[in-house]
Amino acid sequence: METILTFHSAGKDKECDEEDNLNFGVLTLKVPKIPKPISQSTQQIVLFYNDISASMDDRCADGRMKIQHAVHTTKNLWNMLVEKQGIIGALYAFDNIVDTVIPPQDITNENKAGCLSKISDLIPRGGTNIECALKHANKVISDVREKNPGAEVTFILMTDGNATVGCEDPETLSKYVHPNAKNVFIGYGVDHSAPMLTTLSASHPNASYYFIDQIEKGGLVFGEIFNSIFAKRYTDVSIQGPGLEIYDFRCDAWVSILVIGDLIAETERTFHVRSASVITVTGKESGNKAAPIAITTSSASALYADLTKYLFRQRTQEILFAAQKKTATGTPECLKALLAEIKAYMDRHDLVKDPFYSSLCDDLAITIRTYGTEYGYMYATGRINSNGHERAYNICALPKVLRPKAMACVMEPEDDDLGHDVSQETVNLTRVTPSMTSAMRSASMRGGEF
Repeated sequence: METILTFHSAGKDKECDEEDNLNFGVLTLKVPKIPKPISQSTQQIVLFYNDISASMDDRCADGRMKIQHAVHTTKNLWNMLVEKQGIIGALYAFDNIVDTVIPPQDITNENKAGCLSKISDLIPRGGTNIECALKHANKVISDVREKNPGAEVTFILMTDGNATVGCEDPETLSKYVHPNAKNVFIGYGVDHSAPMLTTLSASHPNASYYFIDQIEKGGLVFGEIFNSIFAKRYTDVSIQGPGLEIYDFRCDAWVSILVIGDLIAETERTFHVRSASVITVTGKESGNKAAPIAITTSSASALYADLTKYLFRQRTQEILFAAQKKTATGTPECLKALLAEIKAYMDRHDLVKDPFYSSLCDDLAITIRTYGTEYGYMYATGRINSNGHERAYNICALPKVLRPKAMACVMEPEDDDLGHDVSQETVNLTRVTPSMTSAMRSASMRGGEF
């Protein structure tokens, strides 16, 4: 892994010359490819929990039902697991209760047809019991780990709605998230509970929340998730150092230790730092040997450059957090002001088509247009996660109707006077790796019937 520490030098504009900004820096981690050959003997177990509540028969933009897209994508993912070989997989369907569709078993060419047939038989019914699904998964994860010591377990829960049966309190439900698995929570469409899935994903460092705004393009998200499972280069990664202040976008705070979790091969991650002298990145090599790593860099060897783009990114992350939590007065006006400032900077420096700056503008414009509506939290969170985790999937499709949230609408959500057209590209090409592209194509492929 290559680590590069860069501090800000005085830029061309007034906002870059402030003394405080000269203490601002970025730590860039460049993750290498997985070496060939490499031992991948660590057992991988993937557990799917698919929501089959009655709302899964709702129609998507392409006229197909949600359940049709869910079935199609799940079948593609199952085929991908067959190709990986040596994977244990299972599929459960939940509404008011949990049904075992495919119990934990080796995924092989021999049993593929039977498994795909069972996936095709899923039909919508009943309510949505998140509590039941989490408790069931907790027991299954414990059982498969006991039978397969040392295995890496990935639990993927997909839901399109709010909990309507059982416990509905996110904090209580988070207690049922298994601590010894990679937990992935996916909100399918705009009717799920983003606060609930955010709380569940915040319960453990190895948990994450993905929002799929366009269900018909869900394969792109699943492809990115699968790539994160099978292209892991390092695990249990954290960044720390004496006197270090590193920004954690998840809680809008400068912290002394930042827990990252996994780093994916061929990706590049950039973290904002200040007051850093010596920084150490620790973790383990992925694979059965799990050799520990400890890479140290210091300010003595730091580079100096104009980091204006990252100063704008820092301010964008801070204002998105405020918009998500509604923690500051005047947030809508601040969102608009920052968007106008970035747009003006882009015009002055011939950066109108720059993908980095354009993505920041998308973050702000989407948050402005959904602020104060029932979807405000969902979209702000989605853009925060994409920006902070540097994900490839772009959340860009707004609901056709933006209804004001009771007593919370402080501005007109459909404000067209922003001077910015949101990109409709669902994949950020600056963040995509070759293996991620391949996984996205496989998860989205249109072979076979819906």
